[in-house]
Amino acid sequence: MKNLVEELDIQCRINLWRRRKKNQNFYFERRNGLIFAGPELSHVPLDTIVCDNDNAIQQSEITKALGEEKFCSRLFYFIVYSGQETIALALDRAGWVNIRESSIMFRTDPASFSPIFNCKSPLERYDFIDNHDIDLDKWCEVFFDAYDIKESSRIHWKKRLECDFDDTTWKFLALINKNKEYVGIVSLFEDGKISTITNLATRRKYWRKGIGTWLSEHALNILSINNNYITISCNPNSRELYEKLGFSIRSKITYFARSL
Repeated sequence: MKNLVEELDIQCRINLWRRRKKNQNFYFERRNGLIFAGPELSHVPLDTIVCDNDNAIQQSEITKALGEEKFCSRLFYFIVYSGQETIALALDRAGWVNIRESSIMFRTDPASFSPIFNCKSPLERYDFIDNHDIDLDKWCEVFFDAYDIKESSRIHWKKRLECDFDDTTWKFLALINKNKEYVGIVSLFEDGKISTITNLATRRKYWRKGIGTWLSEHALNILSINNNYITISCNPNSRELYEKLGFSIRSKITYFARSL
């Protein structure tokens, strides 16, 4: 684990570019250890990097705004989901950060639990709560209250959360917020690869392992979970592979609705 963190720290000492155009959506992508920002994902091929160097935000500025060792040096995975607009979520060692709007996201780790509050803008310093002594009962209480989960459902949810705590896999748990409703859970392995995706509306669980390593290689980001549909970004050069697997490709985005 220590070697992995050190390697990720080296990879992610980056400059982050941001487009400053009116009514422009952004996506963020980690490619070869660098984070890039560009227009709305569906309008730009994933192998085309769009940067505006005139508006470059230097790493020192981000570090100053977000806190030393809290953002730049720890960031190693981005996930993007799409509702009315494209929104980027950054996953660092402290948890999930919604860099587009106020949100609460959680990380689970066998050793620590880190709710994140007051995420209002990319350049506003975040208030991190990082308490390694919080037990599962206390964490569940915060989790339930934050998402207004009904009392009758809390026992079920606690059992589900307990399943995500094991010593063999360092998992991350995040609620995907779409139109102010929690619609999905994404669990990740320590290397950032997707472990499982759970659709809360149907209680259906999607397994990354079931489709092999190509998902992590070709599907760079999960975009949304909507009823039975999970939307992921894909490599446009992999059309033949996706079609063989029964997927459809529209505007460089892959939709799939069957259990993986």
